Amino acid sequence: MNTPGGGTARADGYEIRAAIVAADKPLFTTIAELSAAVASFSVIGRGFEVTSLQNYAVKRREAVAG
Repeated sequence: MNTPGGGTARADGYEIRAAIVAADKPLFTTIAELSAAVASFSVIGRGFEVTSLQNYAVKRREAVAG
């Protein structure tokens, strides 16, 4: 997680991001992204189903309609 502040930190941030991408490691540029990644840990252990956003919207509409 890199949250730069100031000119030097921003230049360093570019180098950090380039190194992370080159090392094929996850890169989080906002606290919201990092929070979502951490929240996903509990789901990974239980398993999950991958679906398209369109199918997810249909299933959600059906669940709300009851």
